[in-house]
Amino acid sequence: MNIRYLQYFVVLAEEQHYQRAAERLGIEQSPLSRAIKALEAELRVKLFHRTSKGTRITPVGTAFVDDARRILSAVDQGWRTLKNQDVFTEPLRISLADTTLGLANARLSDWLAQVREAFPDTDLRLTEQSYSEALRDLRAGQSDAAIVQGGQNNGADLVSHPLWQDPLVAVLPRTHELADQAVIRLEDFIRYPLIDCSPASEAASSWVVHEHFARLGGELINGEYASTVLGMMALVGAGFGLGFASQLQMQVLQYPDVVVRPFDDAELVFTTSVVYRADVTSSALAELLAWCGYPEQSLSV
Repeated sequence: MNIRYLQYFVVLAEEQHYQRAAERLGIEQSPLSRAIKALEAELRVKLFHRTSKGTRITPVGTAFVDDARRILSAVDQGWRTLKNQDVFTEPLRISLADTTLGLANARLSDWLAQVREAFPDTDLRLTEQSYSEALRDLRAGQSDAAIVQGGQNNGADLVSHPLWQDPLVAVLPRTHELADQAVIRLEDFIRYPLIDCSPASEAASSWVVHEHFARLGGELINGEYASTVLGMMALVGAGFGLGFASQLQMQVLQYPDVVVRPFDDAELVFTTSVVYRADVTSSALAELLAWCGYPEQSLSV
């Protein structure tokens, strides 16, 4: 596709008049008309109607004009990138896994702000994904690292290092009998139906609770499943069961029908980790790991 023809199309779409569009472009009307006809032939659609009353863009043309602007913007950005002698050729691509299930909190914001400050010249690219999507892109080489809650036992091809820990808290209906207790014993908590992470989310954070249930010899009583922390809070508030979440995230969330209580088990924590491929040779990732306190020899550099 000729980029110049796209430029002509966008200007004509804005002017709805061949003469005015040609004047804006600094060309004659005839090459403008030929360019539009060539673009219509390539796309196999009619972009404009020319009548005795003037020029009118077609519905298809109206739908396409925003896409054309995006293409032109991307091309312009590409040229500016190529002309920038200071551009960094190796971006640092980080996936943020399951932000809706607890990762989105003040500690993550602080950490990301510190990363930006420590690496001001690094082309940092962040993507929100589910846990499974983050691991998939890591293995496919589409990202350099993933920040996840949990992140253990992902396979021999992935390496995991803890960044920080966040205490787990119980989320209870305000009228529940355990809501009067200042601290919740896990033995008491497991006697009630649990609003668990949706199996479709494959969230590693729920593994923490399940492991502790198994240690106590308790059998998990399933209430309902939730795909987000907000969804879990709504189900808890409606009385479908008890929930759990990270203390950091619950500090920024409020729901009138639920209360939050700490557990009595100090080992009941979410561990936020950085996960990456063991065979990656990214120098940007090696610098990030060294900044986090992990040696560069963690990578095959």
